[in-house]
Amino acid sequence: MWNNTRLLNMIATGMFLLGALIVVQIGVVSAANSVRFALSRAVVFGALDHVGRDQIDRALSGQPIGNFFSADLELVKELIEEIPWVRRADVRRQWPDRIEITIEEHKALARWGDKQLVSVLGEVFNAYSQSELPRLAGPLGTERDVTQRYYRVRELAKIIETEPVELTLSPRYAWHMRFANGLTVDLGREQAKTSVESRLERFFHMQASTSESIGRRVMHADLRYPNGFAVRVPGLGLEPPRSANTKKAR
Repeated sequence: MWNNTRLLNMIATGMFLLGALIVVQIGVVSAANSVRFALSRAVVFGALDHVGRDQIDRALSGQPIGNFFSADLELVKELIEEIPWVRRADVRRQWPDRIEITIEEHKALARWGDKQLVSVLGEVFNAYSQSELPRLAGPLGTERDVTQRYYRVRELAKIIETEPVELTLSPRYAWHMRFANGLTVDLGREQAKTSVESRLERFFHMQASTSESIGRRVMHADLRYPNGFAVRVPGLGLEPPRSANTKKAR
């Protein structure tokens, strides 16, 4: 064996590579723990209306983030995304001593139930807002469906120059709505022949003539009927179903 020059050269080369690898590893470990590469700051980007720098500092304070080389970017991302109003955070290193955090905030559309908010994308999140917002609610998993219906109802409500302030989907998947002008509407469940939107649009187009024929303002409408609706006005109680094609109330 010791007379085999080729084998000896291979062993020597292997030992040299192993030694070099150990040196590199020691260097990496030293760099990862060296205070010379400590992070000096976190730079924050994004159009922020609700997230303050103090919240970011508190979220990262005392956390084992590491230095420039060992920084756990996933941990930083998770910590930032736990802050109320933060929808998403992207984190990257910036040589020589900082990390950059780009934050996207939620854009609130409405309140969801009693304690949460729902965004313009139909995503429910935990945050507090002092703004006057409409109220949406529905069973777990229906957030996007309720949000999309709110958009369609808001567009239809322009017919009578108002807007929805409450839209609720019950556990039995029946729809109830309340509008800024005081009108409340029960639409029941989705129907095969007449959708929620078509029944609502039909009623909106007939509301003015209905109020005129009754002589009072309609305060509540029951649109669960496929071919008509019932209305309630102060002092008159609940009228029987009225044909959608009838021009005058009876």
